[in-house]
Amino acid sequence: MKICLINPPSPELIEPLVFPPLGLLYVASALVKYRPQLYSIDAGDKVPADCDVYGFTCTTSQSAWVKKEISKIKEKNPECFTVVGGPHPTLTGESCGADCCFVGEAELAIENVIRQRDKGRINAKKPQDLDSLPFPKREPQFLSKYSCFLGGKKATSMITTRGCPFKCSYCCSMNKPVRFRSPTSIYQEAREIKELGYECVIFYDDIFTLRKKRLKEICEVLKSLGLQWKCLSRGDIIDREMVNWMAEAGCIEISFGVESGSQQILQNVNRNVPTEKSIQAIKTCNDMGIRTRAFFIVGLPGESWDSIEETRQFILKAQPTTVNFSLFMPYPGSDIFQNPEKYDIYFDKEGILRNPEKLWYQRKFENYRCIVSTSKMSSKEILRARQLLSEEFEEEKKYWERKQCEF
Repeated sequence: MKICLINPPSPELIEPLVFPPLGLLYVASALVKYRPQLYSIDAGDKVPADCDVYGFTCTTSQSAWVKKEISKIKEKNPECFTVVGGPHPTLTGESCGADCCFVGEAELAIENVIRQRDKGRINAKKPQDLDSLPFPKREPQFLSKYSCFLGGKKATSMITTRGCPFKCSYCCSMNKPVRFRSPTSIYQEAREIKELGYECVIFYDDIFTLRKKRLKEICEVLKSLGLQWKCLSRGDIIDREMVNWMAEAGCIEISFGVESGSQQILQNVNRNVPTEKSIQAIKTCNDMGIRTRAFFIVGLPGESWDSIEETRQFILKAQPTTVNFSLFMPYPGSDIFQNPEKYDIYFDKEGILRNPEKLWYQRKFENYRCIVSTSKMSSKEILRARQLLSEEFEEEKKYWERKQCEF
């Protein structure tokens, strides 16, 4: 059986070929006896026309492309079996024209579904023991198109948990409660990554520091490998002792989803992190020699010029190493998208679902788009506010011009 796994183009990303698609690499491991091929369309690869099975991962911004590609494949190869999975079908139930639509995580069911050619919607059972899953299939033919270097050192991504326990209104996280991998499993995969020639690892967990005891154990096993690494945390789930463990274990940067410097805006979206705690967490990391990156979302419910100024003052006080500003985009599956009437936010929900490729903002510097407004700021004002903050604080454009690949 010839199986083709497809990573669709991501036009909203500045550089789409930095990190390989971990979801598809996990699926490739689950299908290892079939030796599937993986195609990343942004690399210029053409989808072969003679495969028995085509499997697509799909976000909302990719859904229009996936629909068109499945239609073209079926015209040329009507007997083939098409499967779609990932965030968009999981959150919306949309099949994008595929024979089979996975809702949830595919590893445990994908082999049987393909062998039996099960059609329709598959509500996949979540693997509870993440240690039992084989590591992502990091074979050269899967990874040759992806390239990331941090400080001149070859880097790749890894994940040690699935899910997030919090309920921020703008988030469409579909993995609750959180499932954890053991420190032993993490060490084994990190060692395999090092043996493949990588010197840096970016941990993509929503919050790497969720459990303090577990973090200490992870840091202890990572020390012996000599890898450098980065992760994401929250201002209220990290302290000086934890930062010290991480620094000793090779951590070089911690990112924080601050989102806004306004406590009222954070309260509006159920982001219950005191701004003072985020400031203290960033300062602690800076003091201990770990770089910090602060992410902000401009245009959240209730945004005003006053709250923009609060964000500005937060940055001046906290002094993160690097900042990133994105424009708010309501994600299908989030509470704001499902219930906009509860929030001070205005957008065309039906338009997003009808034309995701046109409405999804693009993170290329000349193509930022804003499709939301609040009672105090128009879409144009929100766009202008992001631009002003970026001009004052953000070094991202210069950073990318130097071809340094970071998230």
